[in-house]
Amino acid sequence: MNIHRTVSVLLLLPSSLCLGQGSLTPPAGPPAPVMKTLDQVEARTPVNGLPGDAAATHIITVPGTYYLTGPVFGGTGKAGIRIEAVNVTLDLNGFALEGVAGSTTGIFINVSGGPVSIRNGHLRFWNTAGIYGPLASRVALADLTVTSIAAGPGVYVGGPSTATRVAVNTAQRAGIHLNGAGSIADHCSVENPGTAAATLFPAYVLSEGIKADLVTDSSVTGFLKGGPALSASAISAGTVERCTVSQMDFGAASAAGIAARVVRSCEVSALQGTQQISGISGLVVNGNTVRDIGGSSRVGIDAGSSMARISDNSLTGCLIRVSTGTNVTGNTISVGNNQTGIAVAGSTSTISGNTILTGTGTYQAGSGISLTGRGIDVQGEGNLIERNSISIGDRATGLHVEGRSNSIQGNVISADPAITARGIDILSAAIHCRVDGNVIHVGSGSTGIRALGAGGSITRNSVSGTSSAYSIGSIIQRGSVVVTDILDNTISPWANLSYP
Repeated sequence: MNIHRTVSVLLLLPSSLCLGQGSLTPPAGPPAPVMKTLDQVEARTPVNGLPGDAAATHIITVPGTYYLTGPVFGGTGKAGIRIEAVNVTLDLNGFALEGVAGSTTGIFINVSGGPVSIRNGHLRFWNTAGIYGPLASRVALADLTVTSIAAGPGVYVGGPSTATRVAVNTAQRAGIHLNGAGSIADHCSVENPGTAAATLFPAYVLSEGIKADLVTDSSVTGFLKGGPALSASAISAGTVERCTVSQMDFGAASAAGIAARVVRSCEVSALQGTQQISGISGLVVNGNTVRDIGGSSRVGIDAGSSMARISDNSLTGCLIRVSTGTNVTGNTISVGNNQTGIAVAGSTSTISGNTILTGTGTYQAGSGISLTGRGIDVQGEGNLIERNSISIGDRATGLHVEGRSNSIQGNVISADPAITARGIDILSAAIHCRVDGNVIHVGSGSTGIRALGAGGSITRNSVSGTSSAYSIGSIIQRGSVVVTDILDNTISPWANLSYP
């Protein structure tokens, strides 16, 4: 017999899940906003509705947040916007402030102190300046372009301020000028700054591309020409890092591509002018690339102040100029014919571990061209020149010494055997110099070491490749110099000595 049993299971659910969840019918009337408006979150005032006066199209007189609803145009003798209050934020909202013939300044910040914030827009075709605040400070500028300023700076702020992603193209006397300790220019660019015939701000502005206390990741390119009595700098700062300066014409001004206390990881190239030009002028100069510097002296890096530290830079077509108490280490320098790699004008400096290549040209008799390149030129006193590697060209000298009491130690100097060169040249004024442990390889028609100065010593050097390893002057013959070198001449050690 088959028995079938059926079991029914009653599922008990919470009563709240079984009840209705409210009406799905929308409330009567049109839909209403449920979020706050931007003005409710932060009240903003449109600038285009603000009144002006005879000197400005619009005037901001009270603190607050302001924005543009369309472009702003200047008028003859007028600024676009004049700010008369601090604690002002101005959003240009992507619009432009445009000047006309005879307009003055795009934005005139007529306050003492700050803060003032201006961002997100364009200023162009103004006569006096793009943004000008001679007494303002704590001004924050961001995401702005300033172009075609006829007779003044692109941006000028008198106190500590910041500029971020500000681009200036074609302004006069200055691209971006931020005065005061703590000023920062970051990711900014200046193209074609120049000098107007009439200077409107002689008390405030010199010829410069960017000026701030700290300049990072920024660039200056194009024309920058100072007057005969002016100095000019593409970038002038306390510290400059990861910046580029290129294609500058400084005219008749004494100039520097970058002038700062600290310069790191920058690139400077193609600078020219009729006066003295330096690619970089600084106290701590590290890891930079400098090439093709013109002017009267072709100075790539100028350690003009005492106690400078110049290290791990790469220079092409320009030299390092050294003052007093400077350390110059680990640099790579390549220069042309008749050029010098490192010029030591001061005293008590250390020139160590540098690699120098002088010109590779060949002298041609009767050409009227004298090749006088020098790897290191020592004019000062009491310097240590050690462990440098110098490759010299035709008629060039590896180490040229005119200052007294210098130590020339452990350098390696080489030249193509087919050319005529001189390894180390100690002139008569260079008395009491020590020449020790150097390795020199030159061609058969070359001189390894010429020593004319009295009271020094020449010891433990190795000279190869020439039968004129030494040229010892008459004052040396009287015993003022001790010669105890390791020679490679296999005939007679006296064959290595020639007397004038």
